Amino acid sequence: MAAEPGPVAEIIDRCARLPLALAVVAARAASRPTFPLSALVAELREAGGDLDGLAGTEPSTDVRSVFSWSYQALSTAARQVFAALGLAPGVDISLTAVNCLTALPVETLRAPMRELENGYLVEQTLPNRYRMHDLLRLYATELAKEIDGTARHAALRRLVDMYLVVAGRARSQVMFSPRIHEVVDVSSGDPSWPEFQESTEALDWLDTERANLIALVKSLAEHGWHDDVWRFAWLLHGFFRARQHKADWLEIGRLGVSAADRTGDHLARFHAANCLGGAYMAAERWDEAIALYQDALVVTQADNDLEKTAIVMNNIGISLVNSGDAVAAIDYLEQALTLARQAGSVDDEAVYSLNLGDGYNAIGRYLEGLSHNQAARKLFHTLGKRLHGAIAAVNIAQSYFGLADLAKAADTAEQASAEFRALGAWYDLAKHLLWVGHIRTALGQKDLATQAWTDAMDTFQRMNDPRAHEVQQLLNESI
Repeated sequence: MAAEPGPVAEIIDRCARLPLALAVVAARAASRPTFPLSALVAELREAGGDLDGLAGTEPSTDVRSVFSWSYQALSTAARQVFAALGLAPGVDISLTAVNCLTALPVETLRAPMRELENGYLVEQTLPNRYRMHDLLRLYATELAKEIDGTARHAALRRLVDMYLVVAGRARSQVMFSPRIHEVVDVSSGDPSWPEFQESTEALDWLDTERANLIALVKSLAEHGWHDDVWRFAWLLHGFFRARQHKADWLEIGRLGVSAADRTGDHLARFHAANCLGGAYMAAERWDEAIALYQDALVVTQADNDLEKTAIVMNNIGISLVNSGDAVAAIDYLEQALTLARQAGSVDDEAVYSLNLGDGYNAIGRYLEGLSHNQAARKLFHTLGKRLHGAIAAVNIAQSYFGLADLAKAADTAEQASAEFRALGAWYDLAKHLLWVGHIRTALGQKDLATQAWTDAMDTFQRMNDPRAHEVQQLLNESI
């Protein structure tokens, strides 16, 4: 062992320091004394998706047998819980999720979970949150396959329903979502499931569950749960935008569109298109976003659905503004606002006023931009939508800047900055700080401009956003 410290360390790590697994490896090594430990490490690496890399002809050299010995020593309740854990596709699991998989009350679960901890079969990494080593998770997955098909489906259905409801509650905090009732009933489910009072709480939960949610959606797509896949794609839209998880956004967005197409449901296709379209916009793939929205527009117009037609027209307008063709965008944005007012939708009127104001700013018609942006901010304040109210303040500051009213521009910009910080909306704040730097530069406040751009660059670099290069250039030019 002293001659091969590297392989020894890797063996310990791959066995999760589990005495039983280490005993298996030791027995395997002892049975082949002429083999270097590096050869055994290679077997462990190749095990990948199953336990075959640790299989042996004798019980003492077969990890399945060793894990089985440990498993059989558990109480009946602990065995049932451990097997149920194999149904979860993610990397770790909350006690709430275990409750869904087992249908056992949380308080009843604590004893078997402690038993699993004491047996080194699970590790509690945070309060009420557990993780298994890869080898044990593979074993649990094998045990889960032995669960009766009806019971297995019911367990997964409970887990999926929980994640749908809680992801819906999170989206309601993270992103303006007046049509969430078309996707999920956030008031349903168990009263103990997580709820959120602020966007920061919702984002914390989404950050923690991110890997599990991604794994779950992929698994659902693989097994044909199409109606759930498109719903998750839409529900995660706001999270992906807030954290700029562009690769996840594109991948889950594509799965959502594919799933929606398989259902043949127009509502599903509409919502899935909006998620993937947003991902294309975030990736600055404007042509693909517009093409996707144009396809959705055909569907909403064929259904004579004025509200959804307005949404798609608004999205096309936003894409055109950001692609540099704001002149062409104005017509789409005007039509969207008109349809919202005809439908009497205050929620939509607020959003479309905001985007139309942005469009007018982009073509230099700042008075019209100011009017629409101020109307939007007032509506968002009435609706209690703080994030979008802050975004409206950004647009108002840009209108004032275009009108050369620098004092009002600076004052409004500072209001927006404070509101973004209070909400923990760091990506929106970073984008806004680009403008703050320009405003401070125009006022001759070089130090404040440099500070704004430095703060923006820190966020963009952390999110791997290409705007970091733009900010670096601004900082270089300001020296």
